[in-house]
Amino acid sequence: MKLNFKNILLESIIDELETLSKLDKAILQFIHKSMTKKTFNHRVGRSTYELDASDGLRIYDLIETFGLKDYDYVFKMWNFYKKFGDVLFDEEAFDDFSYSKEDYDDATKVIVAKYYLDNIVGREIFPGWTVSFMENDPITMVEEGLLTMFVTNGEFEHIFLPIIDFKSDWLKGDLLTNDENGLGVYFSEEIKVTKYADAIDTIEIPNPIKRLNNLSDESLENYFDFIIENLQVEIEEWDEDIRHYYEKIKPEREG
Repeated sequence: MKLNFKNILLESIIDELETLSKLDKAILQFIHKSMTKKTFNHRVGRSTYELDASDGLRIYDLIETFGLKDYDYVFKMWNFYKKFGDVLFDEEAFDDFSYSKEDYDDATKVIVAKYYLDNIVGREIFPGWTVSFMENDPITMVEEGLLTMFVTNGEFEHIFLPIIDFKSDWLKGDLLTNDENGLGVYFSEEIKVTKYADAIDTIEIPNPIKRLNNLSDESLENYFDFIIENLQVEIEEWDEDIRHYYEKIKPEREG
């Protein structure tokens, strides 16, 4: 059966296509209806906020409503709707759920942020250095531009590094200390291994966006593994000197 009718609602077309599963149909209908929404009620902790509609909110609402864990599937359905939602459909069109890296958008950012919160936060990536919450809501991370990995050593040192960048060839971040009058002075003025009391080092790692072939768990895991491996090299360069200060120099001065 071929459908050759113009100006037919997408949901009517979806209902007629036997090539789609019931879940596929439900998701595409859900996306289609969400495109007309002006606001979304977004829950963060115990609070609920009414936010202006965005693609990030649409994809997050889809994930939460259906309890979806296969983010690659989510993005395939989202990208399929973007490509064919307003054009004529036939059965063959629904055989193509493919996408390329050029299709990555704000929906991608939400998926990456959610994977990061669910799978990376809380992980010790180097002895004593743990990925911690900077923001625990993926929508806020995207809407507020907080797509940042936050790694701390449990003292006063921490790393800020973007978790995704579509344009730059590098992910650029910083290794900082809040102990400016202690470790900061020791590093910058006494042993002179840093230029500033608050900034220990700048971080630049090759942007792994080219490695993100799709949004499957395997691909996202490899993506973040690459980031973490590069951060481990950075941490290893400074960790011994930082530990030496807190374990030997600081106690001697306070004693």
